[in-house]
Amino acid sequence: MPSPFPGMDPYLETPAEWPGLHHLLITKAHQLLIAKGFRT
Repeated sequence: MPSPFPGMDPYLETPAEWPGLHHLLITKAHQLLIAKGFRT
């Protein structure tokens, strides 16, 4: 059955299967934005 959320995989984001995934993604996004000149 295809995902009801185009572009998202809710199974990949399951904390039980991928602990720390969200933290890693947010950290990497922050690093990339800072490198481009964005400031928090």
